[in-house]
Formats: sequence, C-alpha cells, structure tokens
Amino acid sequence: MAADYGIPFEARRNPETDRLGPPHIAWMSRVGLLSAKNTAPYERMALWEAAAFAYPDARGEGLAKAVDAVGWMGVLDDWASATADLDAVQAVRDGCAAVTRGEAETDHPLVTAFGSLWERLKNGRSTTWCERFASDLDLWFEGASEELRQRAGGQVITPASYWTSRYTACGLEFFAHLAESATGFETADDYWNSEHRVLLIRAAVRMVVSVNDIQSADREERGGEPHNLVLILQREKSCSREEAVQAVIDGIGEAVDEYTALERALPDSCTALGTFLRDVTASTVVWGDSSGRYRAG
Repeated sequence: MAADYGIPFEARRNPETDRLGPPHIAWMSRVGLLSAKNTAPYERMALWEAAAFAYPDARGEGLAKAVDAVGWMGVLDDWASATADLDAVQAVRDGCAAVTRGEAETDHPLVTAFGSLWERLKNGRSTTWCERFASDLDLWFEGASEELRQRAGGQVITPASYWTSRYTACGLEFFAHLAESATGFETADDYWNSEHRVLLIRAAVRMVVSVNDIQSADREERGGEPHNLVLILQREKSCSREEAVQAVIDGIGEAVDEYTALERALPDSCTALGTFLRDVTASTVVWGDSSGRYRAG
C-alpha cells in the first residue's frame, strides 16, 4: 500500500506519455546504454513515466530529449552507486565536462551518449544556460563521488552527513535545466544565483529524496546502500521501520511548509521553476509507487 507522504501537489500526466516508451528504448539502445540483457529490467522501471509526470507541459522533441536525459541520468546514477572505482567516475565526469566545452569525448558509453544528448539539450539555449548546466552537472558528480568515498570507507552515515551529499547528489538542478530546455523557459541568471533559489531547491530536494527513501528502503536495505534516510533514522533512534518512516514523513511536512513559503516569494518571471519543482515532486510520488523499480523481488 502506498504511503501518505503529505505531498499536496497535483500529479499532472503528460498527454503524450503513451507513445514515449518505444522511441526512448530505441535511443537508449542506439547510444549503447541498453543491451539484450538489461533492456527488460529497464523497461519495468518505466522511467519515461517519471519524466512524463515531471515535464507534463513538454511536447514533441522537447519531451523526447527530457525523457532521454532522465534515462541517461538514471543509468549514470545506478552505475555510480554500484561502482567502487572513484577513478572511473572521475573519468566519466571529465569526459562529460569535455563534451560541454566542445572538446573530444571519450569512448565510454555514458560519455558518448551524453555527447549525443548535449547537442539536443543545448539547442536554442543561451551561453549562460549552457555554462550553468555544465556547472550543475559537475556538482552532481561531486555529490556522487562523495557518497562513493563514504561507502568505500565504511563511513557510518548520520543525518547531517547524509544531507551534505544528498543536496548535490540528488541532481535536482540537472532536472530543472531539463525543464528549461524541454519547455523553452530560462530562469533569470540573477535569480538562479540567489540565496532564495538555493533554499527553494533544497526544500524541494528534501521532499523528493525523503519520498524516494521511503519507497526504496526495503530495496536499499537488501542491497546494503547506506544513503537512505529511513534506514539511517531507524539505526540512530533504535526504532521500528514504521517509526522511522513516520519521522521522515514529519520531515516532509516541514519541507512542504518551507517550500510553499519560499515559492510565494518567487519573482513573477520565475514561476515556471516553481511549477517544475511541484511537478517533479508529484512525479516522485506517482512513479515511485507504481514503478517496478521498488517492488519486492
């Protein structure tokens, strides 16, 4: 049974959703991210459904490139979470940075796939947007690398250390830039660089990752993943799973209150960013509760 996470935002499903799966699977296969072995498990995740709820107003190629980018990031995130090779992650990080600078890319499938994707994402975007995207993608790599170092070192993750890396490893800035590219808006540079934007994104991150950690707690416990807030609180408080889940839900309520207060102060020119953050939060609830990714087995 799905939990009541306390998320008040309406889930809006893109009307083009039903056509998204086959062309996305074809693209992922063409760029080397799917094989005969892993296509069926990937299809069960149905990441295009997550993208359809996160970007309900995108259409045509705008939606297609957002879906493909969500798939690319999903494969990248799973790979980075599974590897113990920090040098390999750094090589992909350097390769993606080179792509955004227009330099030669490596032959790593994740980098070559990103090279194909980058040409589509940057089309029609300003130089400032491209620079911001590259910077925030690199920030995601830094968060992912920090979590890898924590796992490799056997570090006991506390709520404080969890949030230190999660704010960047969540990648919400990356997904916000996809919304800009997919639907044609561009957040004003002075607002993007403001403290208010940082606080708004962080409140949204707390909602998104907390919901996801409730959904994925059983799976991540089986896999030995230490970066799960439910499991961290259960250990720290010596409490039951149900009590830890409730503590996370209480935190979601606080994040919702903070987010809605911050959203009311958004400049009129930046309301599209607020709309995206509501949509992606609602997407996390709907997709995570229905996707094959978190089902027992």
